[in-house]
Amino acid sequence: GRSLGGSASIDLSGNGAILTGAFDVETAIRGQDLAVAQAQADNLLRGPSSITLSARRDTSGTEIRSLDVAAGTLRATASGWLREGGADLTADLDFADLSRLGGGFRGSLAANARVTQANGGTQIALDGTGDGLGVGQADIDRVLAGKAALSLRAEDLDGRLRIDSFSLGNPQVTI
Repeated sequence: GRSLGGSASIDLSGNGAILTGAFDVETAIRGQDLAVAQAQADNLLRGPSSITLSARRDTSGTEIRSLDVAAGTLRATASGWLREGGADLTADLDFADLSRLGGGFRGSLAANARVTQANGGTQIALDGTGDGLGVGQADIDRVLAGKAALSLRAEDLDGRLRIDSFSLGNPQVTI
């Protein structure tokens, strides 16, 4: 197994029904120097980290009222719902300093995403911006340098991903 480390505390309040699977919960997890034996994750989790979740499930489906994650220079939020035959989830990511991951990563990345599901298909929309991105490989880092904008629209139908549109632009390249 993996070697785990650090400390965490969990606060959980709410209620649930075993027979129906219904629940309504609020939870907060606070970690300190967590480690999961994966270098980038361990670097990110060094110091304080937290996850808060407010969610409920009933016969109409599951609602994620809020999910907030903070670790190192990463902040992420998500909300939405999942129901039989459909879903609508949104997420925002703000990674202020990717160098926290180590291994040559650098720059900042902010993005928002939306995933919707209806009529057997899943639609994915992703928009993001980066600044000074790098992965520790000189040729790639030259292409990623400067301010970058990314946009993706895709659809998953029966396990096959179709990219409807993709754009990536920065001072060096536009796709």
